[in-house]
Amino acid sequence: MNIIYIRVSKENKTLQDPKQQLNAILKKFDIDKYELLEERGSAYNIDKIHKRKKFIELLRKCLDADKTTIEDLYLRNFKKKEINLYVWDSSRIMRNIELNMLFFILSFLFDVKVHSFEDKRLFDENTAKNSSARFLAIMQNLISAFLAEAYSEKIKEGVEKSFVNGGYSTYGNKWGGLYSPNTNWKEYWSETIERKKGKTQRLTKIGKLRVSMIEDLELKTKVMNLLKEHERSEVIEIIKKEKGIILSPAFISENFNAEAIIKLKQIKKDFKTKDIN
Repeated sequence: MNIIYIRVSKENKTLQDPKQQLNAILKKFDIDKYELLEERGSAYNIDKIHKRKKFIELLRKCLDADKTTIEDLYLRNFKKKEINLYVWDSSRIMRNIELNMLFFILSFLFDVKVHSFEDKRLFDENTAKNSSARFLAIMQNLISAFLAEAYSEKIKEGVEKSFVNGGYSTYGNKWGGLYSPNTNWKEYWSETIERKKGKTQRLTKIGKLRVSMIEDLELKTKVMNLLKEHERSEVIEIIKKEKGIILSPAFISENFNAEAIIKLKQIKKDFKTKDIN
């Protein structure tokens, strides 16, 4: 059984397109038959989890949450589900360390294979066959859960609406980016970007893609993480294929040397928040 769970935050109505996420997942994993659970809401505000009706449905379908007790878990009195669950990234589930980890550990127990578009397999029962392998898998997911919650703690309300026009911010912070689009850019980016005065075309007159401050940060963070495991040329091809953006070797040299990475990490730390997703 294949289930695709799509969640976009309540506030980011322009920058997060559920259809784009769905199409990207279908293309990457070559999925034919599936059940779609889609909703808009916060994964950080745990006081409002009850409003995420599709997530509650997901818990019941994957983990028999409406009838499985803690005692059942310890007595192994539950039926494994043999479900493939597809998400955009691990933060789509929860932006809370404990609840995020709980979901993925239970998924492992129930034989729910979680596949992420942005991440690698989050729990791989084929490799986690001994205590050391399980420990590494759990630690990997713990780090992902921590980053998801920490990221939400630092996002300031409205920051995603700031974008660069001709090298200068239309309002808000004075950084973001203009990128060279690949032919497939519309698969990953909305055609318009929202600002306080209305919507503006993302593609500029000179054929560049406008990105907001938060989109720029997310893209550079992805590139930085890819560079840990791939050569520069491989990273360029991955971003071209999965983000619809053409990066140059000079861009990587300029933005991902030791000094630039320190600055990038500092920018992430400097975010302050009023409302979190």
